[in-house]
Amino acid sequence: MSLIVILILNGVVLFAIAAMNSVWGKKSVLRNLNIQLVYGVFFGLVTMLLMNLAWGTETGVFYDSRTVLISVVAATYGGYTTLVMVILSSLYRLILGGVGTLAGIVTIPANAGIGVIFNFNIRDKIKKYKFFWYLVFGLVVHIFMLLYHFTLPLDLEFILNRIKLIAPSVLTLYPLFVAILFSIIDSGDQKIISMEKLAEREEQYRLLFNSLHSGVINFDMNGIIITSNDRFLEIMNAPREAMIDLDMHQIPNEKFQLVLKEVLEGKHSTYLGDYQSYLSGREMKLDCVFTPIYKNGVLQGGVGIIDDITESETLKETMHDILNRDSLTGLFNRKAFEEDILSNMFDKMSPSKAFIINNAGPTLFRSVGPA
Repeated sequence: MSLIVILILNGVVLFAIAAMNSVWGKKSVLRNLNIQLVYGVFFGLVTMLLMNLAWGTETGVFYDSRTVLISVVAATYGGYTTLVMVILSSLYRLILGGVGTLAGIVTIPANAGIGVIFNFNIRDKIKKYKFFWYLVFGLVVHIFMLLYHFTLPLDLEFILNRIKLIAPSVLTLYPLFVAILFSIIDSGDQKIISMEKLAEREEQYRLLFNSLHSGVINFDMNGIIITSNDRFLEIMNAPREAMIDLDMHQIPNEKFQLVLKEVLEGKHSTYLGDYQSYLSGREMKLDCVFTPIYKNGVLQGGVGIIDDITESETLKETMHDILNRDSLTGLFNRKAFEEDILSNMFDKMSPSKAFIINNAGPTLFRSVGPA
């Protein structure tokens, strides 16, 4: 095959690998040693494939795009991945043999070394004109590739002729391949990083969401519950699988249905009072605030913040009984009687008189009590 055909085939393989890497989106797990080793074996096999799509095999000095793949992988992946790839590729080149064996083997770890140096010392410092710097990186790699020809056990004239023959392609197309491949992988890396950050923020939001003391639900325009936090499930004494996708129109509570209707009409609404869980039958007292949600001016549903006030209301009623009932008879005491009288008087008199009586308080009843 001609050099042009070989270059096209090598390019197709390289870009297919880059595209697959982006689609797979698992490069972020490189902290796992086993994953690094799997990547190393995979790229080692791809390098072997590229060596079988080579030009000039009849002389034992042949050319392929392994330098592109090796340098980019070394510059973008972990050390173990690079090491495994280099070992497998070098062994295979040794098996292929030929007069160019030494030069071919030297090329593999040498280019990997340039890639590692670029990865750990230069890559993170590049903030602008990345494609240009990737081109420069590719150019440096392939200048060294040409220099490795001088390790060939052949006469100088043959070496110089070979360099002259392949230099135009190696110093133009190969750096371009490097830059494109690097850019595709780098773009995939940025996508993976963004997805990781998004997942991390979602996890932080979920932890915050579930650590709230109040129950929280989100529902759509049809009154269907989309999400809820753990506290809401605890209040309702219901499992998540039964709560999610629940149509709140099914709840047999007329007061709540009026509240739901208002929210789905785009109004803020509240619910305060006794409530029985539709799913578990648990009875409680709730203090709820419901707020409609809009997106681009269009009503999307609503959010409810639910507090279980059963304990506090029960405690309040208990304290009221302690203060207003006789501990022996259980009947209302003098304090309750005075408050009841004052309350009835306030309902029937003008505000000014109510103010005077209120300030007089129990003293008024003590002064007229004997009568």
